[in-house]
Amino acid sequence: TEQQKQHNRLASEVRYIVERTFGVLKQHYGMAQARYNGLKRNAAKLTLMCIGYNLKRAINIQLS
Repeated sequence: TEQQKQHNRLASEVRYIVERTFGVLKQHYGMAQARYNGLKRNAAKLTLMCIGYNLKRAINIQLS
């Protein structure tokens, strides 16, 4: 229906940003697999990956 199309259009704008970020984290930062046993260590690794990704983006944005 037209309402579903409009909802999908709005959701795709957010989905694009989120999926791109997860794709970069999986491909370049090793997020595709959990390396450690336990949630705390994996959460710490994910946090460090996100910090690195955001720092890299910040540098690229500043240079643009």
